[in-house]
Amino acid sequence: MNTTNIKYDEQSNMMRYYINNRIALKNKLYDDKLNQQFKTIKKINKIKEKNNNTIYKFIAEYDEIGVYFYQAYNKNIAKYAVENQTFKGCPKFSLNRMTWIKPNFAWMLYRAGYGIKDKNQAAILKIKLSHDTVAQILENSVLSHNKDSKGKTRIQWDPARNLFMPTTNKDSDKENNLVEPAKLSAIKVKDEELLKQIQIGINRMDVSKIYVDNILSITDVSELALQIYDIHQSSLLDKTCKDMMIYPREQMYVPKLTDDKLLELQIRK
Repeated sequence: MNTTNIKYDEQSNMMRYYINNRIALKNKLYDDKLNQQFKTIKKINKIKEKNNNTIYKFIAEYDEIGVYFYQAYNKNIAKYAVENQTFKGCPKFSLNRMTWIKPNFAWMLYRAGYGIKDKNQAAILKIKLSHDTVAQILENSVLSHNKDSKGKTRIQWDPARNLFMPTTNKDSDKENNLVEPAKLSAIKVKDEELLKQIQIGINRMDVSKIYVDNILSITDVSELALQIYDIHQSSLLDKTCKDMMIYPREQMYVPKLTDDKLLELQIRK
């Protein structure tokens, strides 16, 4: 066998070795990918089973900069927060307790009774957080029914309220708070993923470090709450809500989280 044939055989063997290795590597990567997909599906099914296969849409008002949340305080705390655009330094604001934020205005109006139910919830604040801050808060959170939720930021899904349809508040007296945003479950809603709305209870360790230090803006929307209260009162009589343009424009929001984390928190992607 001449030198040319030897070199050709060597090159052919090297090429076959290279191709075989490439095929083996490709097969291994493919197998690894399938195994990873299988593990992910298994994990997703386990989470779904744990949460009764239920996920919900995160409804909020947001823009390219951030997301809006609501909190209700007494008028002194609210006045300080709006004037200083922070809760830091406010004598009446505690950094050592869990604080709950709500992205849905209807639920805030229900919880605070439009600001007329309780002097400690007389002022409703609209607070803006960046998308990254929201993701950071949620990344460190667990569902409230999780047995390991103690001391952690909690996610709680509560019955959704409809900003555009009021109902009679049967628990109120006749002088105050006659109405409230109706439960969506009391209405024929085709999309079951809208039947609950998210509340976020930020643990006391993160209140200052993640929440208070990263607030972008604070606006007092107490007057808007009272306007909507008046509309809801009249709507019980004429059956339709008026002046819709004043209502916040809320829609489905997807936080910047991994698919696994979204599913863990029961948030629809």
